[in-house]
Amino acid sequence: MKLCHISPSNALNKISILGNIEFCLTPYCKDEKYLDYFIEEKKKGRFVIVDNGIAENKLIKLDKMIEYAFKIKASEFIIPDVIGDKKKSDNMRKDFLNKYYKIFKDKGIRLMGVIQGSTFEEYLKSFEEINNDKRIDVIGIPFRMKFYKFDSVNKDILHSLNRLTFLHFIKNKVIKDIHCLGCNSIAELIELNKIKQVRSCDSKIICRYSMIFRSISPSDISKPVDRVDIEKGICKQGISFAKTQIKRLNTLLK
Repeated sequence: MKLCHISPSNALNKISILGNIEFCLTPYCKDEKYLDYFIEEKKKGRFVIVDNGIAENKLIKLDKMIEYAFKIKASEFIIPDVIGDKKKSDNMRKDFLNKYYKIFKDKGIRLMGVIQGSTFEEYLKSFEEINNDKRIDVIGIPFRMKFYKFDSVNKDILHSLNRLTFLHFIKNKVIKDIHCLGCNSIAELIELNKIKQVRSCDSKIICRYSMIFRSISPSDISKPVDRVDIEKGICKQGISFAKTQIKRLNTLLK
């Protein structure tokens, strides 16, 4: 499984660069240095996924997302969706494909469709629609999945159990690459890595650990609570610590 290490803007060339794939969050592209990093990495041949920013709670207008994707000459673009809402996500995806599919295809930019729903049945229907749509190249599986309830577990464990359950259910039906959007724990990453149909996963988890100088462990079933501030940055000591944690994670995933 390929990894994207989402990092603060001041550590892109120190932390993000250590991943197999680059993951650009469009809400932060207003910062020219942030945008230029991905433009230059794409020129060097790096695979760059351009994200719609839904999980950042900082959505920008679609035309601006597309503008940034074209400036970067993105390898892959995530079609806009709404967390937990299949109907709205379906409408947004269909509208996007009707308007922009040919333009993106002509530019050689792959498209990722993200499954959404509030029940197992809705997620499954969403998966089937995206899996069978020839215009879509990659299936995105969100980290916030909670169709089944498990007693006495926190939300990270709940989300992990639901996503892993769903992935194991559909893994022999999928005909496209799978990208897992975000992750809930180190333990989940290890389990995702065992599913051959999962091509890649993006996450801020290494930076979460590094901000508090906590070493990762394969037994960690929940992530540190402090969120990563992309614009605020991370200190030099935190960057150095992150590098050691990435090496450890790579060892765990071998």
